[in-house]
Amino acid sequence: MILVTGATGNLGQHVVKQLQQHLALNEFAVLARSEQKAAAYVKQGIQVVYADFNQPETLQAAFQNIDKLLLISTMEHNRFEQHKNVINAAKSVGVKHILYTGLSIQNIETSAVKDLMISHF
Repeated sequence: MILVTGATGNLGQHVVKQLQQHLALNEFAVLARSEQKAAAYVKQGIQVVYADFNQPETLQAAFQNIDKLLLISTMEHNRFEQHKNVINAAKSVGVKHILYTGLSIQNIETSAVKDLMISHF
């Protein structure tokens, strides 16, 4: 089973559309923080699990029976802690693959968003 985090965001929505075209609905799920944000996925018959990156205790249950986790980077100020929470929870329940989407930029040393990029590393 594949689980997509950040599925209600721009990139996440595109990922879910691709998964719908290539996989059966029982082969993937999405993670959301609230029922309201995930309502469209529920209507489409997509499995939704609820958890919050800021509440690590919610993550282990959300990652049960997940083989592959797509961690779409958050843009919040505490992104390092959030991502650490996700990775630790995924490892603790035996998720086999964690894929991460950060930002991509050339010439990081001269970039106006250098600090943001460094936080992804």
